[in-house]
Amino acid sequence: MSEARKLLVIIDPTHDVQIALERALSKSKLLEIKPEICLLICVDAGSANLKADNKNVYRDGAWLKSITHDLDAEGIKYSFIHCWSSQWHQAVIHVARQFHPNNILIPDYRDDEKIFELSNEKWALFRSSAAAVTLVRPGHSAPLKKILAAVNIQKDSDPKYAKLIDKVLEESGGIAAYYGAELHVVNSYMHISDHPTMENVIQRTNLPAERIHIPEGSPDNAIADCARKLEVDMVVIGTLARDGALAFLKGNTSEKILRKVEQDVVVLS
Repeated sequence: MSEARKLLVIIDPTHDVQIALERALSKSKLLEIKPEICLLICVDAGSANLKADNKNVYRDGAWLKSITHDLDAEGIKYSFIHCWSSQWHQAVIHVARQFHPNNILIPDYRDDEKIFELSNEKWALFRSSAAAVTLVRPGHSAPLKKILAAVNIQKDSDPKYAKLIDKVLEESGGIAAYYGAELHVVNSYMHISDHPTMENVIQRTNLPAERIHIPEGSPDNAIADCARKLEVDMVVIGTLARDGALAFLKGNTSEKILRKVEQDVVVLS
C-alpha cells in the first residue's frame, strides 16, 4: 500500500484520555506516508456519563488544542467535526460516507472492574459500517508485529459467509502488509465432525501451516486463547451485516468474541 490511509477517529469528550487517537498516532509514527485523520467529536450516550456534575462534559478551545497538539507536531493532515446527534452510530456512518475512511477507530473505555460493555449504538455500527471498525483497547499501543484473522472455513459453502471470509482475509492481509506485521489465521471448531482440514485452510488463506491454528472449542474462547498465546497485537473478525432494527440485535458469536479478546479488534461486516 503506497498511498496514505484515511482514518476516522472517534473522540469522546467525556474522557480525558483519547485512546483511539493515541493508537492512530502511535501507528502513524511508524509510517513514511502519514495517514489523513478526521476527528469526530461525539458522545455515545449509551456508554457515557452525561450528568451535569461530570466536569468532562464541559470542554473548551484549550482542550481541543491539547488533543490536536501531537497531530500538529507529527505533521499529520487532519480535520475535525463536532456532532451533537443522539443517534451516535448513524452520525458516524454519515461522516464516514463523506470522508471515505479505510478504518474507523472507536475507543473501549472499560469500567472500574475492567468489564467491557458494548452499547447498542456501538454494536449497530459494527453491523452496518461499510468501512472496517477497530475497537481500540487500553494498553496495546505497541507496534503491530502479529495480526490474527479469525475465520470459519466450515461455512464457506454459504455465499454470505464466503464473502465475509474473503473480506476478513483481504483486510487482515492488507493491514499486515501495510505495517509489516506477521499474519496468522485461527479457525476453531466445536465438534470433530466440523474439524476443517489443514489443507483446506492453507488453500483458502495462502498461508504456511505454521501460521494456521485450528483449536477445538467455542469461537470466543478459542480465538481469545490463541490471541493470548501468540501474543498478537490485533484480531480481525467478521460479523454479518444488518440494517435497521436488526443491526441492534446482540448476543451472537461476534459479541462474545469482543468481550473475550483483550487486544484491539477490527470488525468487518
